[in-house]
Amino acid sequence: TLNAFPYGDFHGERVKKDVYAPDWSTPERVRYTLGCARILASLPGSRTSAGLSTLPLGWGAAMDADRLEAACTNLLELVESLADLESETGCRIHVDLEPEPGCALGTMDELATCFEERLLGQGRDELVRRHLGACVDLCHAAVMFEDLEMVLARLRSLGIPVGKVQVSNAIEVDFDSMDETRRREAAGVLATFDEPRWMHQVVIRREGELSFHEDLGDALREEQVGCWRVHFHVPVHVPTLGPIGTTRERLVQDLRLLSTEGGVETWEVETYAWDALPEDRRASTLARSIADEVNWTREQLAGKVDP
Repeated sequence: TLNAFPYGDFHGERVKKDVYAPDWSTPERVRYTLGCARILASLPGSRTSAGLSTLPLGWGAAMDADRLEAACTNLLELVESLADLESETGCRIHVDLEPEPGCALGTMDELATCFEERLLGQGRDELVRRHLGACVDLCHAAVMFEDLEMVLARLRSLGIPVGKVQVSNAIEVDFDSMDETRRREAAGVLATFDEPRWMHQVVIRREGELSFHEDLGDALREEQVGCWRVHFHVPVHVPTLGPIGTTRERLVQDLRLLSTEGGVETWEVETYAWDALPEDRRASTLARSIADEVNWTREQLAGKVDP
């Protein structure tokens, strides 16, 4: 598998919204993705199928109606090229769209709607289902408070496969469950995660309503009430970060649901923000953290460990 979501230097000094460019309305994104597909198909020992994940069309505010139409046209042309690549190499490459908060496809449900209304029914359904799929990022789904079971059923009814699951854990802070002292402590720790490199979108659930903030710094200027979920990939096996929590409990449930559903080709542990973690929250070494996460994920998928 390849992660073809980032186009440039994902670990540059400041990435933020640059990670969503070029978007799927551009020929640059098409060329880049096809280049990645050719590399993946040519790797020694490549299987009869392999997948790469990609961005969910583009950042939402940047994708007007014309750009959305162009993006979907490019994806429909992409499947033709991927079919030609399979004929040449014998390797079926599937490109899996990865919903992310704030993007044109911010949820798995919006991805299903895109397939239903824009990509299927255009005369290429067989190729669409063969060469496009869903990438389920479990941090993103948790941040958006998605009902994953319902969405998976919808994708299944459309015949859209889940090509990749990105096993990932988000920050969660339930301010309403805290007294004033704990709330101030949690807010102080949460502020240490407001770093300048990547986007850390925030969704706040209060009294059944959801509100969205583009970045953690924006959210921190608001009153600390409700349940906050923050797009910050923290180690998957970590249930708490001092006085603040994570979505690990939900992650365990989602892994069980997805492993029971079957059909997932690739499981990818996708914590990338080790060096952006506050220093007092880091593991002793990067190697140790990676090993702990991979081992924990293997044990979860094997059903050997309780939450």
